[in-house]
Amino acid sequence: MQAPNSRKVQGRVRERRATIIQIMRTEGSTSVSKLAARLHCSPVTIRRDLTFLVAEGQGMTRYHGVAAARGVILEQWFQDKMEEAPDAKTAIAEMAAGLIEDGTVIGLNGGTTTMRIAEALVAAGKRITVVTNAVNIAMILTSPRIQVVVVGGGLRPSNYETTGVEAVHQLERLHLEWAFLGANGVHVNFGISTSAAEEASVGAAFARAADRVVVVADARKFGQTATHQMLAWPMVDMLISDPSSESRIEGWQEQLNLGPPARGPAVAWMLRNG
Repeated sequence: MQAPNSRKVQGRVRERRATIIQIMRTEGSTSVSKLAARLHCSPVTIRRDLTFLVAEGQGMTRYHGVAAARGVILEQWFQDKMEEAPDAKTAIAEMAAGLIEDGTVIGLNGGTTTMRIAEALVAAGKRITVVTNAVNIAMILTSPRIQVVVVGGGLRPSNYETTGVEAVHQLERLHLEWAFLGANGVHVNFGISTSAAEEASVGAAFARAADRVVVVADARKFGQTATHQMLAWPMVDMLISDPSSESRIEGWQEQLNLGPPARGPAVAWMLRNG
């Protein structure tokens, strides 16, 4: 027979875990520290609860201090994303770099795919100007042939990007011929999305500043939606992905008014907007 105090403790644990499940179902995602503050317990306790709930199949997952309902794309740290689909990102980067002529002004938001584009531009010896909000990309682009403009703002340590009102306002005062934008989700209905609201705002500002907007994303992103929409499809001029994306994009052509695919190291579609 259990002691009364033991039953009370177990009752509080069950109640706390039920509350966590309800929060996840209602809000989609939140941080361990916020859950701990809301439930008046330690982060260690919350991590223990989440480990139990994930193991029990309660429809949630954990990643770097964030808890989310299953199906919600969580923001990953840059170093983790570096290991994902490297060959696809290299192929996308080669095709993207091939579009750029000397003398062009382009924009690159942060991300591992746009980082590969920066590397391809340097390797090709392009004489261009690049505007970026990613400090790691700015370092890669350090070359006598490339003029780099770094957009200011608050630095996000998870991915080396500057974001915020300052970044958006600076982009509003610039003109780009091309903007190459990476994302977390590419969905036929929701458009182009990312896990962080600040990144979505900066990505949209890049798009507004550019004559042509190119979304670069490997096939894993297709059919996915992250929390925050960056771009609706009418703002996108071209989509570049790896060849395995062709099977995933079947059925999208008519709704998005896609042109025929152009194949090279990667595959690209023009969007015939208006």
